[in-house]
Amino acid sequence: MSVTVSSTQGNTVEVSVSGSNALSFTQTTSTVSVASPVANSFVVTSKGPKGDKGDTGATGATGATGAAGSDGRSYSVSCVDGDNSDEEKIRLSDSAGVNDDVVLEAGTGLSIARSGDKITFTNTVTDTDTVLTSEQVQDIVGAMFSGNTETRISATYQDDDGNIDLVVDAIPVDLTSDGAGTIHANNVPTLNQSTTGNAATVTTNANLTGHITSTGNAAVLGSFSVAQLSTALSDATISGNNTGDQTTVSGSSGSCTGNAATATALATARAINGVDFDGTAPITVTAAGSTLSDTVTVAKGGTGATTLTSNALLTGNGTSAIQAEADLTFDGGDLSVSSSVSNKPSLLLNNTNTNGLAPQLVFKKSTTGADGDDLGKIFFNGLDAADNDQTFGFILCEIDEADDGSEEGKMTIKVASHDGELQPGLIVTSGASEDVVNVTLGNGSCAVNTAGTFTGAAVNVGIYKIGGHAINDVDLAGEFVDSDEHLMTSAAINDRIAAVGGGSDGWHGSTTRIKILPRDFIADDGGRPLFIDDTNIGIDQLFLESFSSNPIYASIAIPTGFKATHVKINGSAADAVEVWEFQIDSKTGVSKGTGNVGTEIDITDVTSSTTNYLFIGIANASGNEVHGGYVTIAAV
Repeated sequence: MSVTVSSTQGNTVEVSVSGSNALSFTQTTSTVSVASPVANSFVVTSKGPKGDKGDTGATGATGATGAAGSDGRSYSVSCVDGDNSDEEKIRLSDSAGVNDDVVLEAGTGLSIARSGDKITFTNTVTDTDTVLTSEQVQDIVGAMFSGNTETRISATYQDDDGNIDLVVDAIPVDLTSDGAGTIHANNVPTLNQSTTGNAATVTTNANLTGHITSTGNAAVLGSFSVAQLSTALSDATISGNNTGDQTTVSGSSGSCTGNAATATALATARAINGVDFDGTAPITVTAAGSTLSDTVTVAKGGTGATTLTSNALLTGNGTSAIQAEADLTFDGGDLSVSSSVSNKPSLLLNNTNTNGLAPQLVFKKSTTGADGDDLGKIFFNGLDAADNDQTFGFILCEIDEADDGSEEGKMTIKVASHDGELQPGLIVTSGASEDVVNVTLGNGSCAVNTAGTFTGAAVNVGIYKIGGHAINDVDLAGEFVDSDEHLMTSAAINDRIAAVGGGSDGWHGSTTRIKILPRDFIADDGGRPLFIDDTNIGIDQLFLESFSSNPIYASIAIPTGFKATHVKINGSAADAVEVWEFQIDSKTGVSKGTGNVGTEIDITDVTSSTTNYLFIGIANASGNEVHGGYVTIAAV
């Protein structure tokens, strides 16, 4: 909106407003003239009260119809040349000059051409194949066998499989009678004569008699019975080559090829790799090492190796050749395992059974036992500074008593002593009675021999040491010797402390209770100290009381050698009580138990240390009395 002041005449201001039908302003003149786009005006003489909202005006008249829109696009279809010789296009064009094409392409065996808006596809392949199909040939040949006259033969064309079936009628042959359609000896008068040249076929069931001599090649002898050939050829001489399957041939010369129908075995067995074979049954041939020309792989049951290290144990390596372990050898007496790897070799006995039994390492000597027989030895060897082989440790187990029913064993552990000589440091033997075991510790002047029970009397002065200090006795309860060569039991220590009035007398001589007095309490940070209420001092009544309802606390030390087990605070009401364990070097404590005034609290035991103490808190309500209490202690 813009406002333009056009003139000023006395107290009258003329204002022109454009872009809006509303104007808000403040003025003090008696007359304001406003011009609007609808050329009306009003005069405001004074500012009156705000009037009511007027009614909504009537809907204005419908505007005039707008101008007609422009015409839409028009489309046309035509055919045009394609981009390639085997293409033509159908084109859709609109009035705005936009084209959309559909491309038609001729495939294999077709050509394409356009004439105006006409597109033609033409077949370019000419079929010149005049070769008959197999079915056509079969039908033609089959027709040649149909409807003809056949003698002693029938022909049938099978169209489904394209075959022609030929069946020849039987031709009767009778050598015993002369007649039409038969072959008789009268017609072959020379069958019992010498025949030279090639006999093409001698048929089955011919009666052959007399002497037959064949000097040529008999192509086929037929399939005569043994009896026929035996009779007809009993004195026959056959020379030349006979081929085909012969049932029985005897007295022949020349070569004979084919299959012997009745042969079941070789006349002479032949050895195959040392095993005779005559053809009557299968044989198994074991390959002899001397006959093998190649290495047998693991997959074929061999080793896959050509040489193996002497005395080396063999280990598998999947399908690769078996390995001879140079570091794992056995020469018939000694099994040796060696390794250059740190902490190797190691021996693992691993039992995976779910029961409680463990694996075993057994040393056994399977001969009749005698006293002193060694059963097992373990040596611990190494090289000394001069690279000499030295045994530094040794374990021996032997038979001490071999009698049946009274068997006793002996085990000795030895070490190299000063000059490399092995000396026993521990000897375990059977005792003089059942279930008793004796132990000898040390050797020479340092030996300690115990039988059944280890007693101080068995220790000689100056020879048994702990940390380099000689010990010659152990003091029990009631005993005390002021000596650096004596040890004391806990009972002896307690007795000694009690005897000299030391810390073991507990709290001021009590070994069971620590008294908690009013002086042991302090106030919290509520602002005023604790005080003793002496209102009734005239009747001898005094008690501790806190200011308002502020808590109060007591710190109690636990005597050395004791533990705190219970706490009780006495008073006039059942105020809440909590017991902590605190340390003199920390502000953080650990709660050990809670309860109330007037009830003994069984706290978690707190054993005295060099830094701990008990801290007791009471939620003392205003007017409630605190008289004192105690802590129960016990020696540890």
